Amino acid sequence: MTLISFPLFISIFITHFSLAQKPFGQPHPQHITTQDLLHESERNLLDVIKHDVFAPPVANRIYTYANIAFYECMRLGYKDDYASLVHQINGLDSIPNPPNKNAIEIELVAFRAFWEVGKALVFSTDSAEKYEHELLERWRPFKSPQIYDASIAYGDLVAQTIIQLAKSDNYSQTRIMSRYMPKSKEGYWNSSPPDYTEALEPNWQKIKPLVLKSANECKPPLPSLFSLDTTSIFWKETMEVYNSSQQLDSEKIKTALYWDDNPFTTVHAGHVIYSIKKYSPGAHWLLITQQALKQTDASIMQCAQVYTLVSIAMFDGFISCWDEKYRSEKIRPVTVINQNINVQWEPLIQTPPFPEYTSGHSVTSASAAAVLTKLFGENFSFSDSTEKLFGMEARKFTSFKAAAQQASISRFYGGIHFMSALDEGAKQGNRVGELVVERIKLLK
Repeated sequence: MTLISFPLFISIFITHFSLAQKPFGQPHPQHITTQDLLHESERNLLDVIKHDVFAPPVANRIYTYANIAFYECMRLGYKDDYASLVHQINGLDSIPNPPNKNAIEIELVAFRAFWEVGKALVFSTDSAEKYEHELLERWRPFKSPQIYDASIAYGDLVAQTIIQLAKSDNYSQTRIMSRYMPKSKEGYWNSSPPDYTEALEPNWQKIKPLVLKSANECKPPLPSLFSLDTTSIFWKETMEVYNSSQQLDSEKIKTALYWDDNPFTTVHAGHVIYSIKKYSPGAHWLLITQQALKQTDASIMQCAQVYTLVSIAMFDGFISCWDEKYRSEKIRPVTVINQNINVQWEPLIQTPPFPEYTSGHSVTSASAAAVLTKLFGENFSFSDSTEKLFGMEARKFTSFKAAAQQASISRFYGGIHFMSALDEGAKQGNRVGELVVERIKLLK
């Protein structure tokens, strides 16, 4: 692929990088690149997360810290060209230097750190251990025992630094905080059918952001006030959801299902209840990121950079979104419609168990799209095949923002969001993404 087909930013980026590139050894067959191994590791970690059924914000936290660890290790081979995240993200004050840089294999160090961090944050450690072992064993035939062991030891050292960063973000404290108690007042969120699950991650806004100065830095405007007055804004947006649900064509239905991204959907078929595990919204966008990187034949450092920036943007996007969700505590369409319009009405997709405003998928999609657009250009066409695993056809998009817009409107088609949550969520997420690329400078 020639550079002329890339947007200008990427053309300059790749040309600069190719001149600065330093060779590594060949610890794996030549037709398998380090990029291939990173893409494989990203998907394997996502599969472990999918199996463990983490909530979308928690899932995003796992691969964000794993990607930070990988980037910080890999950049040691390119220190003249890539800046550290130290003092660029909140709480990361230092990364330990290798005892002897000439006695380690940077790639091995980076993959060790990636998996040690990932393994520390998932439940299925056996599965993560298996993936890690199979990957790291590829280096053994090509490295002396001394270099192999020294690389593993240094990877562990960096991993522990990033794990300590994760431990300082308030996650463990939120595990023991008081449960959310829904208000009995009219118009506030309450658990919804079919499962009436208790509120999901009601304290996520207390997680420390990595780039934002506070959880409410990108605070959206207040949502419409609850009202059953037929002339009110709230009632009109409720009827908009209800009327739309009666007029869905096949394309809108397919769009809603394509972007559903519910990590744990329960299906009620008569007396039988079963569940379907899928990738979360953040994972979907990380896989879109992977497809763009493969399409552009991106180098290993470009891959490390992009995965890390996209992950961080979504990490802070979730915090920003959850901050508003549990401040406004807005009721979901299904509750309003069942209580006041049609008691038997059901949305096309399952309503997730947390307040309505703003839309999580709109925020995270827009935050990821803002970063990807900055790095790949405004008119980057791609095909997303993420949902092929679940029996859906690939979808073509003319830009990342077009994909984010479709992901957002899918929640309206699905009947789980009012339009205002989508519009304001997209603005909120876009601002988060813009702040990430504005405040983090990885290229020197």
